[in-house]
Amino acid sequence: MSADEDRISDLPDELLHRILVRLGSARAAVRTGVLSRRWRHILGPLPELFLNGDDLDAPPPPPLKSSLDNIDAALAACDAPILRRLDIGWALSSIVDGRGIPAVRATRWLRLASEHVVDQLHIDLPRPEVANGEEEEAVLQLPACEAVTSMNLILEGSWRIQPPSAGLFAALTNLTIHCGRMDGAELTALVCTQCPCLVRLKVSLMLLVNASDVSIRSDSLQSLRFTVWKTDQSLQQFFVMNRLEIVAPRMEKLSFIYRHG
Repeated sequence: MSADEDRISDLPDELLHRILVRLGSARAAVRTGVLSRRWRHILGPLPELFLNGDDLDAPPPPPLKSSLDNIDAALAACDAPILRRLDIGWALSSIVDGRGIPAVRATRWLRLASEHVVDQLHIDLPRPEVANGEEEEAVLQLPACEAVTSMNLILEGSWRIQPPSAGLFAALTNLTIHCGRMDGAELTALVCTQCPCLVRLKVSLMLLVNASDVSIRSDSLQSLRFTVWKTDQSLQQFFVMNRLEIVAPRMEKLSFIYRHG
C-alpha cells in the first residue's frame, strides 16, 4: 500500500458510524477528518453523537476553550436531520484551568438538541462561568424538545434551569434533573403543562426557590423521586405552612427527601 493510499475510505458507512460513535471525545471526532477524505463528511448523517469534553487519552485534559471549540466543531459537522441520541459531558468533575462553562454555549447545545434529537438527550455540565471570581447563578434556558423521549440534565454548581415560556415536551416520558436550581412555579409548569406524557421523574435540586409553589398534577406520572437540598424557606414553613401537593392517579412509586443542612 502506498503512503497516500486511503483504505479507510473504502469501509461502509455503517462501520464508520460505529467507530465514530465510540471515539469518546469531541476532539477525537473532529480529528477523524485527517485520517480519511470521507470521514470529515461521515459526521453528517451520524445517528448518535457522544461528545466528551475531556480527552482521557491525552492527559492532562485540554484547556476549557479548546474542549468547547471541539464540541462546537463536532456539532457543526453533524448535519443529520435526526439524531437518535446526543450525549455531551465531561468525565472530570471540575475544569482544570479554573474556568466554567459559558451559559451561551450550553444554551446553544440545547437548542440544537431541540431541533434534531428524537430519542435520548444527556447533558452533563461542570460549573458555569463565573464573573470576578465569584460564583453567580447562571441561567440554563431549556428549549421545548418536542421529539425527545428521555432527558438527563446533570449540573454542577450554580446552574438555574429555566423552562421555556411556551411549547411542549410532547414525547418526553423520562426526565432526570440532578443538582441545579429551579423555581417552584416553573417546575410546576414544566411537569404539569409541558410534559403531558411524563412517566418517570427524578429531580434533585441544590436549591428550590418559592417551594410553596410546587404542585405536581399529572395523569401520566407513575414514578417520582424528589430530592431538595435547600429552599428559601425554613423546614417548618416548607412542610407545615405550605403543603406539597401531588395529584397523580397512576403513581406507583413516590420518594421525597429533604436534605436541609
